[in-house]
Amino acid sequence: MPKAYPYIRFSSDKQKDGLSIQRQTEAIEAYLVGNPHLTVDKSLNLEDLGKSGYAGRHVQKGGALFLFLEKIKSGEIEKGSVLIIEHFNRLSRLKLNKAMDLFNEILRHGIDIAVLDEKQVFTAESISSIDYIKAVLKFDFAHEESKEKSKKGKDNWRFKKEALRNAENPQLERLKFTRTLPLWLEKTEKEIVINVKKLQAIQLIFRLCIENNGYMRIATHLNTNNINRLDGSDGPWTLDIVKRLLFNRALLGEYQPRKTVEIEGRARPIYVPNEEEPIKNVYPAVIDEDTFNAAHNGLKTRKNKGGGRRADMPNLFVKLLKCEECGGSIKYQKHHNGYKQYNYLKCFNSLYGHCTSLGTRSWRYDEFEEVFFKFSGKLNLDEIFQKNEQSKTIQKIITKLTAEQNKKKEKVTEILEQIETMDFSKALYSLVSKLEKEIENLEGSIKQHHQELSSVKQDEIENKIKHFKDISSLLLQAKEVETREKINNHLRGLIGTITLDFKSKTCSIIFKNGTVRHLHHGGMFASIPPKAEGEQREKDLDMILNWHKKTEAERQAIYDDADFKIAPLPVEP
Repeated sequence: MPKAYPYIRFSSDKQKDGLSIQRQTEAIEAYLVGNPHLTVDKSLNLEDLGKSGYAGRHVQKGGALFLFLEKIKSGEIEKGSVLIIEHFNRLSRLKLNKAMDLFNEILRHGIDIAVLDEKQVFTAESISSIDYIKAVLKFDFAHEESKEKSKKGKDNWRFKKEALRNAENPQLERLKFTRTLPLWLEKTEKEIVINVKKLQAIQLIFRLCIENNGYMRIATHLNTNNINRLDGSDGPWTLDIVKRLLFNRALLGEYQPRKTVEIEGRARPIYVPNEEEPIKNVYPAVIDEDTFNAAHNGLKTRKNKGGGRRADMPNLFVKLLKCEECGGSIKYQKHHNGYKQYNYLKCFNSLYGHCTSLGTRSWRYDEFEEVFFKFSGKLNLDEIFQKNEQSKTIQKIITKLTAEQNKKKEKVTEILEQIETMDFSKALYSLVSKLEKEIENLEGSIKQHHQELSSVKQDEIENKIKHFKDISSLLLQAKEVETREKINNHLRGLIGTITLDFKSKTCSIIFKNGTVRHLHHGGMFASIPPKAEGEQREKDLDMILNWHKKTEAERQAIYDDADFKIAPLPVEP
């Protein structure tokens, strides 16, 4: 038996508190009382509350009318059933051609449309040319009405933005025209204030990012430590939430005007920054420019290097290890013999027979880690736990200058793109020359500060080498994931590559300043470029393997004779 399907729709959430839903409901109930032969299908709740008919949200996936259309196409809704709407504009405010397509599609599938304010039921069998003209006029009026409202809304926002841009106190001006604020801010009667707990969460996120943690690692840390999301919900932190926050310049106090962009296949539009300059000092800043830029420089570094890390960080040498023989990557692998677990470093290529030498190339991880740290005083690992304010200040200056330089480079690129599509402009060429000169000056300043930073860090290293500590205390601290990550980040700041020679159980540490050191359980030795091969290599290895048997006097004699000295040696990052 054909049934009745009342359909209620309004465009914005603000109308929930108004009379729209009450008015539509009362009109539909009155119609059903006057037509007792109709039975309402209560299994289908056709309500699109807060879905725009102008943007077509109600006919996209997730809309009630979309579901209704799917059911009439599949035949689940019987022909002769009636769709009840208050006005034509409840069905659609789309452009006329799309609105008429929707109207015709419903009729074509044998569904009647009762339009209450017209006091008329439209059916496929009885519709006349006059009825079509009426539908065309009504749908066209509905679209033009919404189009005019949209234009007025945009103009209103344009006036508000201009007032905000020209205001002496942008924060007070912002309070006049909207209640919407970033999640970490709250509004009082007179001002916008920062939520202290949310501020602490934001500062933690930026600190973790600067320490070279990726989006997922930051989200995991926040969830593990039960830190609430900024929206106050009980949901977990996700990669996307962390990423959006790190790129949100509202943290600097800026308001960036946005525009909506429709993307095919997406139910809702996305909001992206428009071409307008951001408006500064609209909100209280919770992050300074240096911290924001430092985080983004860290993100760029991670993006260039690629790859991720395990959540428990078992391998302190992530992104550093290579096979000496084939140059392939090193895989950290666990083995369990039924009684105890052992962890190994293995040449990835050797697992598939692609290494230069046949057979699996492996080294017990715990043995390698112990050997490495036993003789790594010159790596200055205790620096991880002691902050130096002088080097920190210089690094901030470098970060700020680099960010300024990048902005000017982007500006030059934009101008050059404009010049390609325009007639010759002396003013633009003059501006490009000026910007290029400023970029050159910034480059010189950045190099100067890098040299100063290297000098400061060199002094720190030399001072701490004098007070070389037993590495066992550091390894004891390094059981915690966060500490192991700090060690890995520190190593990657000093070292370019560590190559493993599995056959002789030796490794070569290639520092970023070009220094190379060879390491074995007997100690650390300076390199003799070029590295020995053939018979000489075998002699060198024999000396390393028997090093522990020699007395201190014999060792010193060998050092003096070979003209190289035992580490620690000064190492620049």
